[in-house]
Amino acid sequence: MDTSRTPFSSDAPLSLDFCGSRVRIYGTAENPAWAAQDVCDILGIENARHAVGGFDADERGVAINYTTFGKREVITVYEPGLYRLVFRSRKEEAKRFQRWVFKEVLPSLRKYGVYPPPQTSSYQLTLKPYTARVVWVMQVRRRLREGYWCVFIEAADMLIGAEHIFGPADLEMKQYDLLDGSIGKHWSAYRQDMPWRGITECCG
Repeated sequence: MDTSRTPFSSDAPLSLDFCGSRVRIYGTAENPAWAAQDVCDILGIENARHAVGGFDADERGVAINYTTFGKREVITVYEPGLYRLVFRSRKEEAKRFQRWVFKEVLPSLRKYGVYPPPQTSSYQLTLKPYTARVVWVMQVRRRLREGYWCVFIEAADMLIGAEHIFGPADLEMKQYDLLDGSIGKHWSAYRQDMPWRGITECCG
């Protein structure tokens, strides 16, 4: 997604919470425009309009906010203007706000287009040991005669599919979990004397 061309909605800007205080963001994820009044409230600066009055064009802007009372202008500050406001404040919250904005919010906006960043699972498939066997499975299936199937292949498919259940449950499969030839012996004993056992052939 090209976040630089994805604007936040004017009537519903991105609204964040910093220690119980609202912070609205307009503009785009690549060039966010922060509501100056919200920033000033956090930093203890009384008059937001006066505070940004001398800012350059690349430091301040105006967003249109649509409310139940009609269209209203919201004075905003871009990143350079945000720096100036933060450095002007003497409140202890200014340092915390600065760290939050520049270490958390801005990196997330530029990477994902949103804040907080979307939750990503730390789970990764652990099926590297199966790679060679998956290739082998395809080769064997091509050699099987119509109506026949290989016990190992079918069981391996089930275990590979189960990885998507084991992983999120923090049940990681290791090398020693791989199926081996012993399954054929167990299957042979199980199917002995079964009426449906048919003819056993080795896949080789």
